[in-house]
Formats: sequence, C-alpha cells, structure tokens
Amino acid sequence: MTNHVHLHIETTDINISIIMKRINLLYAQFFNNKYNFVGHLFQDRFKSELIETDQYHLEIGKYIHLNPVRANITELPIDYTWSSYRVYMGIRQDSLVTIQKTLGYFSEPRVERYRLYVESVYNI
Repeated sequence: MTNHVHLHIETTDINISIIMKRINLLYAQFFNNKYNFVGHLFQDRFKSELIETDQYHLEIGKYIHLNPVRANITELPIDYTWSSYRVYMGIRQDSLVTIQKTLGYFSEPRVERYRLYVESVYNI
C-alpha cells in the first residue's frame, strides 16, 4: 500500500508489541540509511486485532490480499508486487510466509479454491 502495511502475524510466545517494535526499528534503520534520512518513518502506533475464529482468519487474508485492488493500485491481487498472494498462488516463495494454515481450510485443489475464495468478491 502507498501509506501503510498489513501484516497477518501469528504468535504464541512473543508479545506482538515486541515484534512490531523490532520490525519498525529495523525498517527505519534500513530506509534511513538507504535514503540518507533521519528519524521516524511511521506516524502512529500499530493497530492489532486478535483473530479468534477460523472464519475471521480467512476474512483477514482475503481483506489483505484484496486491499491493493480496492485501493485501485492493481486490477488483480496477484499483480501487486508487495503482497504475499503470489506465495499463496505458488508463483513465488518466501520463508517468512506460511500458507499451510490458510490453505488447509480448503479441499484440493487448495490453491485454486483459495484463489476463487479471494477473487470471487470482485468477479475477477
């Protein structure tokens, strides 16, 4: 996204605040070094929501993957370079992205059924 990011993080033993602090710190250091800037990059504290149901887990994934489409950045979720959607579709690999839990909600062919679940909202 042009002015924010969405992360779908599952943690059981580390407080999400610690994770976000580390991500923000390391990214700010990287960005500031690369572009010769100084200071904070993000305006506000992060927002988080507890995901307590399987249905909400799926809805969050769909929301995140469709966000660039809704923002008119791309026509298709698969076209957004910075999304994990390509990992879910088997086009790209990323060691930070785990797809098994989400795809596990679908019967075979799991990837195609997840694609239909996500993209059916817009009849893509």
